[in-house]
Amino acid sequence: MFGRRTLTHLPMTEKMLANRYDSTAPEALKKANKERQAYYYDVGSKERRRFNVGDTVRTRWNKEQPWDKAEVTNVLPYRSFELRGRLHA
Repeated sequence: MFGRRTLTHLPMTEKMLANRYDSTAPEALKKANKERQAYYYDVGSKERRRFNVGDTVRTRWNKEQPWDKAEVTNVLPYRSFELRGRLHA
């Protein structure tokens, strides 16, 4: 019934008692849950704009200073950049 063996008092091996879906079901549920979470996370996200060498950006080093223009001089890994500061238009 429903892929399971019926209850009995006769001795059986563990292999006969195991359901063939026992090992695959938890992994499939984890994968489906991760995919669902990724879908809902991505609904509100958007691709970040890539900065190239020569682009003008605004930056400040602490909250007491105003925003200043700077130029991207080098693109580093992990969304980091080298800037040449204080361009005045």
